[in-house]
Amino acid sequence: MLKLNGDQKRVFDNVTNTVMLDKKLLRLYVSGEGGTGKSFLIKTIKCWIKQNLSKDTAIAAPTGIAAFNIDGLRAHRLFQLPVEHGNIPKYKPLADHVLKILRVDLKDVLFIIDEVSMISNLTLLYTHLRLSEIFNTIDCDDGWFGQKHILLFGDLLQLPPVHEDPAFVRNWLTRKFYKRCPERHHCTRSGTTIECIPYIKKKVSKVLTDNNDNNSRTAGLSKQISVKIGAKVIIRRNIDASLGLVNGTIATVILIVQNTNYVEKIKLLLSSDLEYFIERVKVKFQVMDKAFVIRKQFPLSLSYAITVHKSQGLTMKNVVMDRGNSVFSCGQIYVVLSRVTSLHGLYLINYVPSSIIASEEAIIEYNRLKRLHKPQAQITAISKEGYRKIKNVLWALPNIITSVQQSDQKVRQSTTSWVIRGFLNTDKVSCYSNATL
Repeated sequence: MLKLNGDQKRVFDNVTNTVMLDKKLLRLYVSGEGGTGKSFLIKTIKCWIKQNLSKDTAIAAPTGIAAFNIDGLRAHRLFQLPVEHGNIPKYKPLADHVLKILRVDLKDVLFIIDEVSMISNLTLLYTHLRLSEIFNTIDCDDGWFGQKHILLFGDLLQLPPVHEDPAFVRNWLTRKFYKRCPERHHCTRSGTTIECIPYIKKKVSKVLTDNNDNNSRTAGLSKQISVKIGAKVIIRRNIDASLGLVNGTIATVILIVQNTNYVEKIKLLLSSDLEYFIERVKVKFQVMDKAFVIRKQFPLSLSYAITVHKSQGLTMKNVVMDRGNSVFSCGQIYVVLSRVTSLHGLYLINYVPSSIIASEEAIIEYNRLKRLHKPQAQITAISKEGYRKIKNVLWALPNIITSVQQSDQKVRQSTTSWVIRGFLNTDKVSCYSNATL
């Protein structure tokens, strides 16, 4: 506890006192930009509760790699939530014997959900429904989240949920229900099986062919992968969170075990210097209405880099960011810039200041929370004016341009200093310091 700063200690005291006295339910959201010690605080709270109250803390995060970073589980696994690739999942009640087991295991538990910006309103609703189902509080006046202590961590200005709305957005939900057809046809020799009605088999094969280049539509499993000894690969499925074998983990191939031409196992070396064998996994996913595919493949892809979404929740000493051709989501650049522990370890490629985009919805929500819980805090104004394109550098480099004009010499790019403008984090509450509109 001696390592906690003032803000961390304030949150720590609030959480531990509420849980220890147990006179009221803990309903707390802790906001903080990348690098402010949220993960350290989570681990400290968990350790204190275990040592002093002999109680457990269930920690969840939206992605496997973010969960592993805080010694937790994916939210969908912890709360037994439905997952459907490419469709809105429908909530399914658990069997009675499963509910009995969970009711005992989660009886005296503090629930912590990290990286809440990537938790959708649907996932949060299903989490409430699951806990209410487990502890039978659906009909209670204050039956939210099973009447359990729940603590949320995250930065709403970081990445939003993929293809869903953030937790603070209200909307109506629509559901689609699909009937599964039991008829099965084997269409390839690569471990891919199609379940569908015969007359749509050709359609399914075409859609599957079109989707093979997009692993996100095939449950993370490629039709074909090419690896060799020494190749860098990324794990595309959550295999074992306790071992670090989660979606987003980068590893090196050190051994390929094969029987004639058939590869049976692939041995990986993780950044932790631990070695593990990976085998094929079997996954079922939907490609179109009433058509499902079962694919058996190694959950690996060649990867000498990771996407921004897989980096959220990580802290690294060195980061090389290539912005690419476009920024398609709010918070992308902000997340990358806040992963690195020092500016000395940050390297930017194709960097454009105007590509830093903050979520207007997130800023509105932060302003609402300020008015509700901290009226004295400064409200952040939303500007519709964007920064100029990088080709017009008059706004950023006046001194350098003057120097060049006077000396009539070119300045090396390595000597150019870019000023990254952002919001001032004056109230120590919101996370605007690295985000711009």
